[in-house]
Amino acid sequence: MQNLGHIEKMKPKYTRNDLTVRHHQITENDNMAYTHNVVFNRPLSLREQQQFTRLLISFYDVVHFSRLFGNGFLAEPSITFVTPEQANYTFYRQHKGGDWKELLFAMLATFSAEVVGIAQHDGNPVFDPTRIPKNSPSENSLDLDKGFLSI
Repeated sequence: MQNLGHIEKMKPKYTRNDLTVRHHQITENDNMAYTHNVVFNRPLSLREQQQFTRLLISFYDVVHFSRLFGNGFLAEPSITFVTPEQANYTFYRQHKGGDWKELLFAMLATFSAEVVGIAQHDGNPVFDPTRIPKNSPSENSLDLDKGFLSI
């Protein structure tokens, strides 16, 4: 697994249940599309919607162009705001898995803590800042080395 120690300091600790991904998978010609649903704590302004969209596209750019995380992504993600407080995003990949998951979860956690809280990600409150106690010992650590994350 890639050494991402510099990211580890800012990530909250999640439980196995938190990281159980509930997504839709479509397979075509051995390529996969994973669609995820995000519900925010409040409606996002147009600027915040653009910021969330840029976050996901920036994530793709870092993973794709750095080649530090493999090269399984086929295209930029598609992001659709169903309502101002709910979005769907889809990743297109050749295969599951990869060290990039830690980076994605760190970026989503930071967005949730600093911009607008993410109440649910695929029906799971894993990024909801209201459920992470302030100044807890686990506030700045994330253990994703369990191998059960399948975004």
